[in-house]
Amino acid sequence: MRINIYELSVNLVREWLMRESIKSKFSLAMEVLKVTVPYLFAYWLFFPLGYLQSKRDRRNYVDDPNYKPRVAVVIPCRNKRDTVYEVLESVLNQSYKPSKIIVTDDYSTDGSLDEILRFAKDYFGGVTCEKVSENKEICTANNKKDGDPDFILIKHTKENLGKQRSLNQMISMVDEGEYELTATIDADTKLDKDWIRNSLKYHRNPNVVATYGWTQLWEEKSYGNFINIRRFDYNFFLPVYRSLSNPRSNWTICGSNVLYKTSILKKYPIPEHMKENAAEDMLHAVILLSKGYKIIFVPESIAFPKEEVDFKGFLKQSVRWFKGTWYVIFDVIFKNKEINNNLTRLYKLQIGSLFTLPYYITLVDASLIFGLLTHDIYSLIWPVIDYTVYFFITLISYYKRRGYFKNFNIPSLVKNYTVFYLQRNLMLIPYFLGLKEYTSRLKNTEVWEAKNK
Repeated sequence: MRINIYELSVNLVREWLMRESIKSKFSLAMEVLKVTVPYLFAYWLFFPLGYLQSKRDRRNYVDDPNYKPRVAVVIPCRNKRDTVYEVLESVLNQSYKPSKIIVTDDYSTDGSLDEILRFAKDYFGGVTCEKVSENKEICTANNKKDGDPDFILIKHTKENLGKQRSLNQMISMVDEGEYELTATIDADTKLDKDWIRNSLKYHRNPNVVATYGWTQLWEEKSYGNFINIRRFDYNFFLPVYRSLSNPRSNWTICGSNVLYKTSILKKYPIPEHMKENAAEDMLHAVILLSKGYKIIFVPESIAFPKEEVDFKGFLKQSVRWFKGTWYVIFDVIFKNKEINNNLTRLYKLQIGSLFTLPYYITLVDASLIFGLLTHDIYSLIWPVIDYTVYFFITLISYYKRRGYFKNFNIPSLVKNYTVFYLQRNLMLIPYFLGLKEYTSRLKNTEVWEAKNK
């Protein structure tokens, strides 16, 4: 009889989450580890295979000077006063000019609307607004010059709709026949001037429905005690993680900067039922991938998100990400048989490695502590191998992207990597807190359903 290890591991995790006894939780955790830790090792084996496939695939994507699709850009904004003006400037000043810019002020309370209106006055001579419903005004540019994109501002005047609904509202105003591509950009994510241009060649392939860029920190807008964790994540680990993987293996996207085919956004809108979980980009990617489409990471398309990462901000943001991740894995991928059956084994290996990684880190830490306390050399072999493997992957990332890093050398890389490697244990905190929040909602839902049967 053939055993579906993926279903077995997810079932074990779900059963473990619903148990009350610490003893039974521990024993089930051990069973989960036996089944799921192999995912982690199997996944690393896919890196060299994925890298070779990636290089072969990318040769098929070449620039064509005759390919000049019209591009619309939509930007949802809620309380981003410090960044929205510069973000709009970065979109307007693209080397490949967008043909339409739509920005929504989603009932901001911090003065974001004033910054958007200041931008409109500086570049378009202001806007003229018309009230179209109780909660919405649509404003258009007063003085659009030749070569300028159309500029539209949507104001929500009574209540905020949330990012997802705001995005879909703006997308509904983009004509699929007129604009082949639509970019969704966060109001705190500034774009490099070549962000659009560097992504175009991939969209000549009809099966590529979305591309997203490499995020580097917006330095002058970033602060906090944990900024170096984010910097190292964005600058080193994530680029190599994504670019070494097969382009067809990206089961999530960086939702702050995505260039979509407009037709795909019309057919599969941004999911609107994940407002509190902050993982709508992951869910959207899973839906598209289950339909057989491609999503490609484009490292040469660079975006600069703002990060405010003191410990409180780091924890709050990361818990929301993990809570959303558990929702996508357990409530969508596992429960939706169509999506489950259509995802490839490689996607499932990635998913398996994601929710097993903290268990793996815990085991490595335990082995390290045990080895140091007992002077058992064999217990230290595993942590040393783990450190070395991660370091060489990071080193590859540095050499592949070294042109982007100024005044950076190998000793500095070793020092920063060691700090990051130690600090990665902090991710265990939001991981388990997000898991706790997800299971609390899960238990409350099951109690409610039982009472109302």
